[in-house]
Amino acid sequence: MKKEDISILKGKMSHQVSYKKQKALLNDSGKKNIVEIINEGAICELREKQILDNRAQTITIKIYFKPTES
Repeated sequence: MKKEDISILKGKMSHQVSYKKQKALLNDSGKKNIVEIINEGAICELREKQILDNRAQTITIKIYFKPTES
């Protein structure tokens, strides 16, 4: 996979499809896939990091994708 073109960060929102917070339980393979996507050059930004009272950690990541041609 080649590194993404950083120019996709410069777009402005034309419409929002969904803003409902969604949760997913990932197994180790799913977690590794997300890390691999980021390491392979995906354009992303860390939005929020929390440490919960049970010492679990959360990270909200915004990932940018190039538009697909239809």
